[in-house]
Amino acid sequence: MTGKKFLIPLLGLFFLVLGAGPVFAMEPGGLEKEVPWQVPLEKNRDHPGPTKPVFSLAPWLTDNPAEAAFAGTRFELVFPNISGSIGNNLFNLDYLNADFTGTEGEKRKKEFLAQIDGTGFLLNYASHLQTGLTIGRFSLHLQPWVSGTFNISEGLPYLLFDGLTPNSVYSLSGLGGNGMAAAAVNLSYAHPFRLTDDASLGVGINLRYLYGLGVYEAQIKNGKIETNEIGETEYTISDALYYHGSIDDPGFSGQGIFFDLGALYRQDRWQAGLALRNIGRMRWQGITGERLTGEPLTGRITGGPEGPEFPEEDLEYQAETFSDHSHSLPLVLQVHGSYQVLQSLAASAGMDKALKSGWGYSSKPRFWTSLDWRPFSLLHLGGTIARQGAMWQYQALLELRLWAWWLNLQAGWNGTGLFLEDINGLNISFSSAFHF
Repeated sequence: MTGKKFLIPLLGLFFLVLGAGPVFAMEPGGLEKEVPWQVPLEKNRDHPGPTKPVFSLAPWLTDNPAEAAFAGTRFELVFPNISGSIGNNLFNLDYLNADFTGTEGEKRKKEFLAQIDGTGFLLNYASHLQTGLTIGRFSLHLQPWVSGTFNISEGLPYLLFDGLTPNSVYSLSGLGGNGMAAAAVNLSYAHPFRLTDDASLGVGINLRYLYGLGVYEAQIKNGKIETNEIGETEYTISDALYYHGSIDDPGFSGQGIFFDLGALYRQDRWQAGLALRNIGRMRWQGITGERLTGEPLTGRITGGPEGPEFPEEDLEYQAETFSDHSHSLPLVLQVHGSYQVLQSLAASAGMDKALKSGWGYSSKPRFWTSLDWRPFSLLHLGGTIARQGAMWQYQALLELRLWAWWLNLQAGWNGTGLFLEDINGLNISFSSAFHF
């Protein structure tokens, strides 16, 4: 079997990046939940718990399904809810003409490359359209969406900017990308329980059925580049796979069942919440895929006048084909809390952590803090500052509550600073709803 039939897009990306220089990539922009409908509790008779004026900014900052236990919603029709985000964890305009020479340049290069430690050079993107209905504590939403990740790995950026050094190892694990398009049906329910006269606990569950529209994954799961003491360089790839499929292909199908679980404790002006998302698996059938088997794929890299050179002969390896594949999505843990400072002002903080990168997620933990201000009943303003790895994230919320018609706009960016040249990613969302 020859390399012309296996992993050509993946290895092509590997060789292109290694031979051509830096490649632009993006990481997630920290898009928040886009349906932040929440009402004060002081006149809400539909649940047990505190009766003092308490509101939470968590609904527009988290995806905790337990929030619905205290929302007080009687009826809500959302149409549409549109969002999109794209971002990266390494490159911005400030680095376009960066000088990495000299003592100061070496220091800046070290800070530059430290941004990708633990994850690799990521580009993450996501977009969705949502519409749905909420009656009491039940909600049903339809959500077509697409998301994915491109990963240039940790090793290649170091190799490109630092060059090959003797007795060094550069990781190729994670090199490649994955992504999917699907239509999700979300069914949610939450219920509150009275604990004391001024405290209550809400628990919630979101059941998500995914109908797959298309998928791709081309990734080196385990690979490396090694140099010896005299500078000879070899690459080794011991685990890799490639597959793709779409609804246009005969026999194609994709289905998955996922759960999101959440709990929310409220007492007087305080609240604290915990959520775990993406519990489940996705299964694809009728896809075209190959997986590396047998002996690892190896080869030698030699230097040339225009950079690294590779043998021109076909690569020899063993592989197996498959048409059925299942995988999980990254589990996401969320912890958050808030305090009502004034009757119209609340502050909160939290942490989100995906257990692995891929499928539109970064495994770097994200820490955030926010202020939520409602100066009068028709206006809701919010602002968030977050930190994920070396990136700062900034998010703003403007919500107009025109009696039964609520309009919500969110926009934000992430980067190493506040200026245009520091931006690594953008996100925006818009929602409208009829709410009673």
